[in-house]
Amino acid sequence: MLEANSITPYRLAEEARGLVNRNTVYAVARGDSARVDLSTLDGLIGTLRRLTGKPVSVCDLLEYQEGE
Repeated sequence: MLEANSITPYRLAEEARGLVNRNTVYAVARGDSARVDLSTLDGLIGTLRRLTGKPVSVCDLLEYQEGE
């Protein structure tokens, strides 16, 4: 999602300031997050919608990997 829209994790963290913790943004961007709170998803989706002008859903942010 980020790369396809030329958005860096840094820019997303800056734009989501006050909504999502900077370290959480980087962890989600790296795929290192074991779980994500609903409020975090809400902040990320809202910020990405604003930045891209496109519809963004949970499926755009998360990928299910069986057994992990």
